[in-house]
Amino acid sequence: MNNSKDQKIDTEIDDLDLTPEEIRKIKKVARDIQNPVRYVIYSEIPPGGAWKMFLNVSDYTFCDDIFTATLFKTEKMARALAEACSGEKVMNLLVAKITTKSGKRKVLKYWRE
Repeated sequence: MNNSKDQKIDTEIDDLDLTPEEIRKIKKVARDIQNPVRYVIYSEIPPGGAWKMFLNVSDYTFCDDIFTATLFKTEKMARALAEACSGEKVMNLLVAKITTKSGKRKVLKYWRE
């Protein structure tokens, strides 16, 4: 966030009757919303291969278009679900770090384990 946005949020929060703990929580949520970094689950076909298929958790489908992928706010959440869905190694699911800046999705880093 830039300083003018920080100051505006601080001014608006100060006008409310909130405890210091509530103010901390609101500021944390505001930072999370403005952070463009998210995580997606993907699989490589063939393993270690050239094609990457991104997971849409709501209907458990894969597509080569990153815009269909389910976004996770934390790497920990994405890894936990990838591990749970991988099960007995029928499918090796991996996590990628992406940015959602300017309404676009771009992969910053693919993790291979």
